[in-house]
Amino acid sequence: MRMKKSTLFLIIILAIAFFFRFYKLSLIPPGLYPDVAINGNEAFFSLKNKDFKVFYPENYGREGLMMWLIALSFKIFQKKIVF
Repeated sequence: MRMKKSTLFLIIILAIAFFFRFYKLSLIPPGLYPDVAINGNEAFFSLKNKDFKVFYPENYGREGLMMWLIALSFKIFQKKIVF
């Protein structure tokens, strides 16, 4: 069967994207982006102060459930959190 040009074009684009996504991936360290760091800090301080909010206004606003889940993971996965 003959492949349509659009299907072949899509496969080529995906192959190029795959190559550039995984090329030398082991040499690039994973980054901790500011949003992730802010979420972690908010969750840590909420856990520390036992002050869980519905909305966190810092950094243009964050939903509370995300902070609660991060704080829960801190509580579960860390052996001891020193306050």
